[in-house]
Amino acid sequence: MKILHIEKQVIAKLAPSLAEAGHAVTSIKDEKAALEALGGHRFQLVLLSSLTGNESMINAIKALRKGETSKNLYVMLLAQEASEEYLVRAYDAGADSALRTPCGLPLILAKVRASRRVAPLLDDSGADAIDPKASPLDRVNQSSTWKQAPTRACEVAAKFLTLEVSVDEVASTQEPIHQACMITLSSAEHQLEMRIALGAGESSGRRLAVHLFGPEGVDLVPDMLSELSNIMMGTLKTALGMENFAFTGGLPQPLDKAELLRPAATYAHQFAFALKMVDAAILMHVSLRSKANLFLPPMSLRDGMVLAKDIFNARGLLIVQKGTRLSDNMIEKINSFVPPKSLMEVVAP
Repeated sequence: MKILHIEKQVIAKLAPSLAEAGHAVTSIKDEKAALEALGGHRFQLVLLSSLTGNESMINAIKALRKGETSKNLYVMLLAQEASEEYLVRAYDAGADSALRTPCGLPLILAKVRASRRVAPLLDDSGADAIDPKASPLDRVNQSSTWKQAPTRACEVAAKFLTLEVSVDEVASTQEPIHQACMITLSSAEHQLEMRIALGAGESSGRRLAVHLFGPEGVDLVPDMLSELSNIMMGTLKTALGMENFAFTGGLPQPLDKAELLRPAATYAHQFAFALKMVDAAILMHVSLRSKANLFLPPMSLRDGMVLAKDIFNARGLLIVQKGTRLSDNMIEKINSFVPPKSLMEVVAP
């Protein structure tokens, strides 16, 4: 199920546990941001967590029910010290079920499973329908797995590092990248590739590695980044498989720190963000591209692309041979000889 978790109350391991159970979870602490998220995605279940039964939760439930997506939305309230009178008001405001907390995690998970039986409109087929006529690249881009990649990365990092992690903008992290690594997922059937790249500054990397491995972790920053990228790869591969996209995963590889946020020009869809901890951060870049040959006009050629076919001038003379990896100088030469509307076939680097 696609779950939006509005967490006024931090319930230990709730979001990771829901993810492990096969659910796609987006956790947000601000009600306004949650309403904006509902406008851009089709969630099936909304969990509202609160330390106490308060008026803001009642108002949040009412606001949820005013949205266009409320018809197929199941709303569950998790409230500590909620009185019977308060729960009546919550149901009248639009809640479908409620649990008094604290309660055991198995009970919450069982309640989530039960919501499917109570509300048959929550069938997965009705959530975020993907255009069957779209290209394989666009279908993956439309998938909930791709749209929620930053959220999934945050949850995986929090579980691996045993720290509270939030998603922030890259610009929020000023520390220069000291070490980086990458890992890829590939779809042979659709000729697609997804790249996961991670990097950390010297201070952040050491703090996190020492936190994870103890004093000997000072020299284990590359191992930490590699293991984290490997776990993230596995999580995305599993989620893509649940949406009928078959991907295989590669192995972590060292990455030039200058290339962390500058992948090849042929990556069509990209996320760049920071995973923030109390006194450290990890920069992350997730990118998606088609590995099929591209047909581009001269002005769209980029450094690093490889020609799939020979290029001839108007007189039939060979200008550039197929298999040539293009440089900026080579691209300038091609633009001076080839008509602007001509299309060249290139291989993604």
